[in-house]
Amino acid sequence: MQVTDGKHPVQFDIDVVVADVDEAAEDGSVDDGTDDGAEASVAWSSTLAVGVSNSTQPPASGFSSWARFGVLPDRRFTLDGTTVRMLTIAQFAEGLFVIMDRPTETDFTLRLGDAEFVASESLVPHSAGRGRYWWATDGDLWAYGDEVDVSITAGSGTLGERATAPPIAWFDRVPRVHDGTGTFTLRLEFDRELPVTATTLMDHALTMTGGTVTAVSKVSQDSTEIWSITVQPDGPDDITIALRAGTACDQPGAVCTADGMQLHNNAQATVLGPSSSLLR
Repeated sequence: MQVTDGKHPVQFDIDVVVADVDEAAEDGSVDDGTDDGAEASVAWSSTLAVGVSNSTQPPASGFSSWARFGVLPDRRFTLDGTTVRMLTIAQFAEGLFVIMDRPTETDFTLRLGDAEFVASESLVPHSAGRGRYWWATDGDLWAYGDEVDVSITAGSGTLGERATAPPIAWFDRVPRVHDGTGTFTLRLEFDRELPVTATTLMDHALTMTGGTVTAVSKVSQDSTEIWSITVQPDGPDDITIALRAGTACDQPGAVCTADGMQLHNNAQATVLGPSSSLLR
């Protein structure tokens, strides 16, 4: 996806939310995992200047050092003797993703403004390996340009085993406008392989206003993560395409994992038509 730090768009593959990333310190040094003598309670505090993506629907927002959107100074801290660096604090697809460059066995509480997120209550994003946390969110945590107070407070217990986060979906490569007559394509993406078929998506799962889905196909024949969707406009009006969460796994149109986890979020994309007032 394209993301912005308020100045320039940059490319951001959402897999950065779940990919292993090591990062050198700003001064060029590499963390050795030793204790810097941080306080036992409030381990870290900073201020997050929120950046927002601009190409996927729904968008990602918050901060990512790898993708260079948002700003989060003073990201290195020590938690229970382990020195870590914060790499990502991002809200995406109705969830909050937090990535650190290494894991910690200590439970902690992350505060974002007035909101609190306890590590032991988090789930593990798909393909997560080190220092990754996910919480379901209800509503937006922030808006582009907000400055949000951020802190981590060490808990008294250990983190323990955590369950896997549910699958998520989003639309990518969404055209801004259509011409009212010609077909166009966009992509539907999942964060993992799912036992879903083109027939399920086309005939049951996808809903649309202002147009018709005429074709659904895998981008790669060996993967069910990314799908190409072809749309025929009904006319000059805006077109909205959606994939809704909440369908029981034994029902037509269900998007679930093989072990019965339902899709977590509603994914929706809008393509403006030539009659849209937003184009005037």
